[in-house]
Amino acid sequence: MKSKTNKTKEDKELLDKAEGKMKDALDDMSKSAEHSRAGKGQSNKGGVKVKEDDVKNLYK
Repeated sequence: MKSKTNKTKEDKELLDKAEGKMKDALDDMSKSAEHSRAGKGQSNKGGVKVKEDDVKNLYK
């Protein structure tokens, strides 16, 4: 199956919408993950270690 190279205006609009939704979903996921990690970090030491590792991985 070949990919379509001559995209129409509607195709581009749909793609842009989908990309926007994906970015919003990823933002929501990262925000909720930060909140859950912060809560675990306060309640037990294991959560703090995970949180520190995640922060280090983000800034590689």
